[in-house]
Amino acid sequence: MSVGKAYIITGAPGTGKSTVINALKKSGHACYDEVARGVIAQELWNGKNRLPWVDIHGFSELVLAVMLSQKKEVLKNQLSFLDRGIPDIIGYFNHANVVPPKKYLDALSNYAYQKKVFFTPVWEEIYVTDTERMETIDEAKRVSESLYDTYNSLGFELIELPKISTKERLDFILQKI
Repeated sequence: MSVGKAYIITGAPGTGKSTVINALKKSGHACYDEVARGVIAQELWNGKNRLPWVDIHGFSELVLAVMLSQKKEVLKNQLSFLDRGIPDIIGYFNHANVVPPKKYLDALSNYAYQKKVFFTPVWEEIYVTDTERMETIDEAKRVSESLYDTYNSLGFELIELPKISTKERLDFILQKI
């Protein structure tokens, strides 16, 4: 069985990743929502503290477990798009000045992500906060830098999505793959 192509769309919070993922879904592509956002919502709902701003290790373990449980399904698709990937976990550890445990690098080396990664830059005009996205715009900029540096250091080719309409972003991605 051949392994499908899994493309990551990453960037700081509030940069339009989920909007692009939803547009890709509507156009018939296999897409996977941001795991971290779902984990944060679940932890808040259950009154738990495995949140990135409280327990980065516990939170990251939950996120990695979900990502790994999706792996077989993701890779059986001929083409799929993910709202973030394992390198994001590593990037958030780096952002928090915490050395990422080796198991995250091991998990990454065993996951067949495409080397081309679509990066959404901070876009102040569309940035909003909510119950799962609590970072200020300045914090989002620091997260963006950390993620960009992390993906680069891990050998990925970052393709920056222009600040254009969702439809144009979708077309841009499909042209690049």
